[in-house]
Amino acid sequence: MDLTFKISKEILFITCLLKTPNYRVKSWVSLQNKLWKKYKKGYQLIQGNYYELLSGPDYKKVLKEATSDITQILSEGLATKEFSSIYKNACDYKVRLENQWNKNKEIINKELMDILKTELPEKNSVVNVLSNKVREGSSYHGSIFWGHEEDWKNYSLVYLVHEYLHNFFIKTDLEHAVVELIADNEMRIRLNRKGSYFKCDGMQVGHTHLQTCERKILKEWKTYLKNDEENIYQFVQRIKKKYPEYSKASSEKY
Repeated sequence: MDLTFKISKEILFITCLLKTPNYRVKSWVSLQNKLWKKYKKGYQLIQGNYYELLSGPDYKKVLKEATSDITQILSEGLATKEFSSIYKNACDYKVRLENQWNKNKEIINKELMDILKTELPEKNSVVNVLSNKVREGSSYHGSIFWGHEEDWKNYSLVYLVHEYLHNFFIKTDLEHAVVELIADNEMRIRLNRKGSYFKCDGMQVGHTHLQTCERKILKEWKTYLKNDEENIYQFVQRIKKKYPEYSKASSEKY
């Protein structure tokens, strides 16, 4: 498992435009309001409100205007002092996050191999680093988007593993539950050298909607960890057959 860390100013800006960072950036909300008033159609399109925006008979004209607005939003927004503050935060955070990863990646790969009992296909994922104040973590098509405070020790490392695993396990709720058993729980306990499943420092670990599945397969999961009779792919296929009710397409973001 390997990760490459980068910052895209455009991705960072759009993320913060839609998810106001959870710390005081002078006049950030004022900037959002200003851009909304000047470029409402483009702002709506960025928000995903395209049905409302394009519902009229002149939707092609509106779409052209909205597209032009987005260009202007990015041009103006990236040049502001408010964004400069957020970008500096993201750059500082990237240094800390990358150092934390490089310091721990050897033990992470060792433990991951022990948990999975097989090599994963070679895959280098790009981590698009955001501000750690936006509390965002997701992965799409092999790219990870990450910016989060450390809610507990090694929080970011655990969830970078989680998002990386969605390169290989992504299709069903059961696969998502297994990713949480691997990363959110087992990897967290091994990295922190203490802890228990499903809770850390009094906080729930993982998605609420997956916990029923995780608890149902927990005994078989712990038996799997203790022996070398099957690898993670074989375990997932066996559990899918046993619990077909959890083999529906995953409905949550990753």
